[in-house]
Order: sequence, then C-alpha cells, then structure tokens
Amino acid sequence: MANSAGDAAWECYIGVVSKISGVQADKIHRNSLMTRDLGLDSLATFELAVALIDKFEAEGMEDELDSVDLRGLTAGAIFDRYLAVGPGE
Repeated sequence: MANSAGDAAWECYIGVVSKISGVQADKIHRNSLMTRDLGLDSLATFELAVALIDKFEAEGMEDELDSVDLRGLTAGAIFDRYLAVGPGE
C-alpha cells in the first residue's frame, strides 16, 4: 500500500532534483544515478544538498554535507536516507 505522505514528499523531492539537474521530473526514477543519469557534477550535488536541507530540513544531511558524496547515489537512495516519511511520522 502506498504512503500518501511519502508519495507527496517524493514528488516534491523530484521537483527539486529536476530543477537542479535540468532533467524532466517524469524522467527521474528511484534508480537514477545522480552523476551518470542526471548529469550532476560536484557543484550541482552540493547545490542539491543545500536545497534539500532548506526545503525538507533533511535530518542528518547537514551534518554529513562535507563528507557525503551524493554523486554515486541513486535518487531513491538519497530520498530513503534523508527524506522518507515512515509510517506514523
């Protein structure tokens, strides 16, 4: 069963990723790699991290901003790690 809060968060997240990457939202999937599939370089991934922190108050991302490398992660992995809304949240 789908989590409507999670679905709404995913759609909002994809909107941010789309804006920064320039890739249409409907072309971004959970398994899209930030570098290979979305064309983000290190500056763009930093910009994405800052945008996600500002928009979602992404827990843990701010503390890891200097050490985490988003480029090798998928869109789904980033969402699950920092933004996913679990049951009852």
